[in-house]
Amino acid sequence: MVRAQAQSPVTVAAARCETNFLRKALFPPASACDQTMEALYRLGINYHRAAVPTGGPELTVQFGKAAKMTYEGPGGSYRVTGQGLSPKTPGDALLPALKRAAGAAGYPDHAALDEVNWPTAIASLFGLTLFAAMTFGPLAAYLVELFPTQVRYIASSTPYHIGNAVFGGFLPFFTLAIAVFRGDIFAGLIYPTAIAGATVIIGALFLPETHGRDLT
Repeated sequence: MVRAQAQSPVTVAAARCETNFLRKALFPPASACDQTMEALYRLGINYHRAAVPTGGPELTVQFGKAAKMTYEGPGGSYRVTGQGLSPKTPGDALLPALKRAAGAAGYPDHAALDEVNWPTAIASLFGLTLFAAMTFGPLAAYLVELFPTQVRYIASSTPYHIGNAVFGGFLPFFTLAIAVFRGDIFAGLIYPTAIAGATVIIGALFLPETHGRDLT
């Protein structure tokens, strides 16, 4: 995938692309541009956006010099041209057309497991799990010490579950919207990273020390 993106970078030139971040996060894609960008994201392909040339089709997805997908709407089909592809091929639906163009440009249709650095991948997952354990282990004890017995259950569970529901519940919406908006499949990590950073700052500034506190 990395080699294909370096050799055949993807450019999306389209009209009627949604530029409102909240609409992109909360509503399904409506235009051919928005549907194409979301499909590229789901295929794991990064892309850049460009202006539509005068007189050009409503949508053009260029895979470097290797392949091109175009769409003439509304109600039209997606056509793919490129290396090794017949120009007389009938129009496709969006996803099959994108896969044909990506395949012609050298993009793999599945992960190359033999090229994965397994020790690094396993160590990374172990490290992330270790940080999660380091968080949730002390958290339970801290919440017990933070509130008096009379209100401990409701005082600790209410903000905990609201936080999970609000910030965790909106995670799929905002990560997808950020990644599609920026054309980078990893850009959605901005959201959980920003939330985690905010909790570190807020916790360090405002949460009190509970060592030696009376638990009654």
